[in-house]
Amino acid sequence: MATIKKRTSKQGKHTYQAQIIRKGYPSQYRTFNLKSDAEKWARKIEREMDTDHFVDLSKAERLTLGEALDEYLEKKSINKKGKGYSTDKSRVNVIKRHSIHKLSFAKVKSHHIASYRDDRLKSARPNTVRLELAIISNLYTIANSEWKDMNVDNPVIKGVWPKNIKDYDRTRRLNSKENEEERLFEAAEKSIWWLKPVIILAIETAMRRGEIASLTWDKIQLKERLIILEKEKTKNKSERIIPLSKKAVQCLKEIKRNSKNTDARVFKILPDQISKQFNASAESAKINDFHFHDLRREACSRLSKEFNILELMKITGHKTMQQVLTYYNDDVSTYVSRMDKVSLGNRQVLRK
Repeated sequence: MATIKKRTSKQGKHTYQAQIIRKGYPSQYRTFNLKSDAEKWARKIEREMDTDHFVDLSKAERLTLGEALDEYLEKKSINKKGKGYSTDKSRVNVIKRHSIHKLSFAKVKSHHIASYRDDRLKSARPNTVRLELAIISNLYTIANSEWKDMNVDNPVIKGVWPKNIKDYDRTRRLNSKENEEERLFEAAEKSIWWLKPVIILAIETAMRRGEIASLTWDKIQLKERLIILEKEKTKNKSERIIPLSKKAVQCLKEIKRNSKNTDARVFKILPDQISKQFNASAESAKINDFHFHDLRREACSRLSKEFNILELMKITGHKTMQQVLTYYNDDVSTYVSRMDKVSLGNRQVLRK
């Protein structure tokens, strides 16, 4: 039989604590502002015990989603090799910047996940959001299977996953007719000091944001105009040597000239910081639907003017031609004059 105890604070406020102590079950306690709510909760728990449907959620209810994510990093992600832990930590930090992290671990529902998804899709790519939801989903799976006294339903159900929009579905590049590149650089100059050089390197080298964020001075050969990316710092775990344009070299020289420590990382930033500052500058410049990763498509398309497909693959680190074509988006309207030459050539052949 449940016991309802009335408690009075020093300020005179009344609360009601429901207690259920039954043999074979962990003791249950819950405090409510209204006595009727305490009685209603007690009847529900006792009914579940009577019908063998009781699930103890007390520990999971005391834990917030943010605290559970921290525990996941300490117990699970810490054992991952390479960049696994730092990648997980970066995604967890993103989740913890959203109000969802304050919810009770046991009370996060699919509609909370859907709300988080919709908020994130305003500034992040669907695939990025999918990876963040995967962290939450894996957290619930691990908690249920490996953590003691955790009996929680996974709120990341099939319907809340964002559509997996592949990179080849995007064709977005900087619009020259709208002067988007100039507007972007103007906005970047008003932002944090490193944003403009990061954008320059992304366009000039086709490097990913993680590769730029982890770039160290000892891997930059300014005289030879090369950057050596170690396999541990590339997405496909293959070493890559990137040739540098004069503009990229000048950019790096200016940073080095103003840097107090040239023995470590060039920028000392995290990938998420790049996206955050870039999105803010793009919004300030009124450049819609343009993400930092779209600069890789911009770079590949520009580089393709000077390098053949195999050379381009060496520079960008793509393993297959299909992957390169994913990021290649040339303006087909520029082919018109060249088509005339093809037609003329055919007529000359016919005359012969």
